[in-house]
Amino acid sequence: MSLNEKEIIATFDLNPKKAIEELKTIANNTNVDENELIANFLYKNRDNLNPSFIGEIIALRGNENILAKFVSKIDLSNKDFLTAFRFFLSHFELAGEAQAIQRVLTAFAMHFCEQNPESNIKSAEIADKLVNAIIFINNVLHNPKISNKISFDEFCRMYKESEYGGKKFIGSLYKSIKREELSPKKSLSSMYYTMNINGNIDETLKEISDTENFKTSSITDNHNFLYKLFFDYPITVQYKEGQAIVDVVINKKSILGGLFSFNSTNQLLITIKPANQNSIDMAGKIAAQLKRKTSIAPEVMTTRPYHKIAMQKALQLHDYDKAKVSNREELALGSTKKIP
Repeated sequence: MSLNEKEIIATFDLNPKKAIEELKTIANNTNVDENELIANFLYKNRDNLNPSFIGEIIALRGNENILAKFVSKIDLSNKDFLTAFRFFLSHFELAGEAQAIQRVLTAFAMHFCEQNPESNIKSAEIADKLVNAIIFINNVLHNPKISNKISFDEFCRMYKESEYGGKKFIGSLYKSIKREELSPKKSLSSMYYTMNINGNIDETLKEISDTENFKTSSITDNHNFLYKLFFDYPITVQYKEGQAIVDVVINKKSILGGLFSFNSTNQLLITIKPANQNSIDMAGKIAAQLKRKTSIAPEVMTTRPYHKIAMQKALQLHDYDKAKVSNREELALGSTKKIP
């Protein structure tokens, strides 16, 4: 992997549109097909990229050529229809609006038929209808919000025509989906700062919110007094600022534990979601403020090296004494000059 490719992977995790523009520039400068270059980048590096972002890019209107070239790289030959679709979904996460998802499903249907001409599914049109049926029954059977489940016989009656492979084939789809939910590839590692802080930090968090003008969108505390009396419990404070969303999770000690224990330490997690630069910057502000107020250094927790670098930079950017800094632009621009 070239240095330039590593940099684009790092950019992709935080700003996929910018990464794609960089790939287009490379394609133009090297006189290669930009759709092929982008599709190859997404496919080859799929285990190091956010699968949700891959799904969004290939499904985007105007990216049909990228979608076709990406899908063509997935080997669906000699697989039955459902096995092929499960394998297909292991390469990215279905994302976007219904029309965008439909473009991806249609591309799968066409590619499956091209690679499996001896299949009992005789056309891409039928394959397209079947893959939509699989998505439909998967949602009906496994979505807890849907109480009126479709039975085996009802599903078979919906697709009873011989062109769909007959009742036996349709029934096998139903039974397989009921037994094992579709599992599209999910986004990779979580990102958070962790700190162990003594004493009550509720007021400290309120001060940070007021200082930075963060909007506290919700506070989640689902435990009653009796539970809190005997058991440790979490409280989640969610902050929002534009596109940034950060959850601060405080794992608090039980009331009795706090009264009779010499150790009054509470674990605090500053979790970043979604993994965009705005959220990382916001989390860095919160972590830096907590560090200044408690003298405890936050620890960066993520399995992704590129995320770790971004989080460390965000913390460093905001870890300064406002009273002593007259020009913060030097730090923002990456100056290595020490701040007094």
